[in-house]
Amino acid sequence: MSRYLEERERYFLIKIVSEYIELAEPISSRHLSKLDDVDLSAATIRNIMLNLTEKGFLIQPHTSAGRIPSDLAYRMYVDHIEGTTSLEKEPILDKANPFHINMGIDDILKESLALLSDGTSCASLATTPDPACLKLKSIEFLKISRKRVLTILVTESGIVKTKTITPREDLPALFLTELGSSLTKFYEGLPINKLQDNLLQTLSGKDFGLDDHMFAHAVRLSKKALDWSQSYSMMLHGQTHVMNWFECTSKHEINKICQEIEDGNNLVKAMDNHHQLNRAYFKIGNEIKLDVLTECSLVIANYGIHEDKVGTIGVIGPKRMDYKKIASLVEHLASVISNNFQDDY
Repeated sequence: MSRYLEERERYFLIKIVSEYIELAEPISSRHLSKLDDVDLSAATIRNIMLNLTEKGFLIQPHTSAGRIPSDLAYRMYVDHIEGTTSLEKEPILDKANPFHINMGIDDILKESLALLSDGTSCASLATTPDPACLKLKSIEFLKISRKRVLTILVTESGIVKTKTITPREDLPALFLTELGSSLTKFYEGLPINKLQDNLLQTLSGKDFGLDDHMFAHAVRLSKKALDWSQSYSMMLHGQTHVMNWFECTSKHEINKICQEIEDGNNLVKAMDNHHQLNRAYFKIGNEIKLDVLTECSLVIANYGIHEDKVGTIGVIGPKRMDYKKIASLVEHLASVISNNFQDDY
């Protein structure tokens, strides 16, 4: 069956999704025919809905019931509203703009997640800044014991990350100090995730004034210090809202959804993307690619500095959510977080 939609079919599909989001009950042709902006008979609308059902956009939950949207219908709906979200003046937006002066990024994310969860009745989530995506400002190596070295990495956006490394042998403190100074000199301003490949290609022991043995130590230590792949984590707020999403779902199934959300590892992967900053995008049902979350949707946006993605913020909730309102809130908060980075750094 072709899934091409005529203009009239598309119009009613958007209308049905909108009505279902608002009313939370199957939508009938009779209901649609009574709307002020609809001038077709219930019989004509019934035929249109039949076509939409045959094409996979609508589902009839019971023989005598109206229709509810399928994942295809929700996808059509969000594609329709994507890029057209308009921020309505709501009290929640006043609270989020601006954040308190001198707030750190973790506090900004926590407050943003609380605002999102309270304003949407969904679970809000964010990935913490990924230092591998940012540019290096400085790196230091501090000897804390015979075989333990503390690495202090500072990005140009002001994020500080520390890591303890165990070298193969006891290394002199002076060697560690000079290694940090040299790496800062050679690589300041370059993206951290590009530096590892450059270590052997652009430098040699002569650049550091080291013999081959000590240069090998320098390379190994530097690669470990600069390896921040998958170092970001996920923050959550409002997971208890899950209990109110699905009236007909068993407690066991709800617990499984809660566990998947709270675990976070799979959701971090689902949130990974290369979309532009501060623009909401959507993953609906099976698009999340997690069996437990097929009745849920993600609305997320990237935040960052300049054009560089630093992290992602958004909500997970039932497929029957107010996508336009939630996308507006997510975009707004992503933009505020991004502006905070750019104002400070």
